[in-house]
Amino acid sequence: MARPSMPDSTMADSARPQHRTGGSGLAENPRTVVAVDMTRPAAQDPDPGTWLLNKIDARERALTGQIEQTQAEIDAMAAHLGELHEAIEHLRITRKTLLSLADEPGAEPALPPP
Repeated sequence: MARPSMPDSTMADSARPQHRTGGSGLAENPRTVVAVDMTRPAAQDPDPGTWLLNKIDARERALTGQIEQTQAEIDAMAAHLGELHEAIEHLRITRKTLLSLADEPGAEPALPPP
């Protein structure tokens, strides 16, 4: 718990911080405060190992989503490719049919439109 701050002139001499001197003979600043966190990490702050595993899990979920999206695109393109192959096959059948009809005996050439 923090003490209420009092001006130096009201502090008793025994309550005043003692100035220590370092090797340089200069007094250390009595007003320098060093904060040290002595509390346990909060429950929501996972340890570094858990944090890393969470990052890996998140990346894996993102990649899984990309895989599913790409697979859906591949499936749609494969269906479109199948439709194109079917259209070419219909053209080949049409060509083959027309050529076989043209080679039949007694077939008259078509007259151009007037």
